[in-house]
Amino acid sequence: MRSRKGAPFDQIRGFATMDYRLSDLGDDGRGQDNGNKQGKRHGLSRRQSQRRVRHPDHINDVRSAIQSLAQGMQIDKYILIGHSAGGTMAMQLLMGDAALQRLSDQGRQQTSTCQAGRNGTANSNQIPLPDAVITTAGIFDLPRLVDEIGPESKQFYTNFVTQAFGGRRADWTQASPANFAGNYKQMWPGDNVVMLARSQQDTLIDASQLDAMEKKLIADGITPTVVKNLTGEHDVVWQSGVQLANLVEQTLGELNARSTK
Repeated sequence: MRSRKGAPFDQIRGFATMDYRLSDLGDDGRGQDNGNKQGKRHGLSRRQSQRRVRHPDHINDVRSAIQSLAQGMQIDKYILIGHSAGGTMAMQLLMGDAALQRLSDQGRQQTSTCQAGRNGTANSNQIPLPDAVITTAGIFDLPRLVDEIGPESKQFYTNFVTQAFGGRRADWTQASPANFAGNYKQMWPGDNVVMLARSQQDTLIDASQLDAMEKKLIADGITPTVVKNLTGEHDVVWQSGVQLANLVEQTLGELNARSTK
């Protein structure tokens, strides 16, 4: 990351990219593009997907990656950044057991145990929670995502969610960060930072997703920093990096300010 005058980037000791398995999109996801809109929709799941990968496999992959970093690199302070479905998992990490429930058609059981600790979950697998979370174009309410999309995209979005979270809406709600039945502040104690960001030109994820997450966090005692003036289509913020660097800079500034209180 290129340093800028007055920017606190010298506090950054490294970057790590986490990969996770994607659920198969089925026939609808592999079909021919039907114009530019269809091509854009495929951006929601453009990496190669795998069959039989379903919730909570995705969040468990993320948890395993963080555990590996914590053990191998001895990280104890980090900023977690998630884009689109990555934003979903960034917030699911804070949900603890609620995000680890298997789909109802797989038998209700959790795959791990989380308990509140020093900076959030310090569970048996020793997975530390971040000091800050940044999401861009995050998906936080799965039923709302499907319900609010236009008829021309309804089939794609329904398939997108169903392949990953099953066909039961109760499971969609259970996995949705904005519908978390618990309290984020209790799960993630401390003066941590949450930044929710999106572009006004994003045609894939509606602003209501961010609004729902903001409302839930405030109700739980966390006031997020909300950024709605990013520019570009859905993946532009993530691909170009300039706007993302600005979000990281702002987040570091907020963390520094809170640490000196």
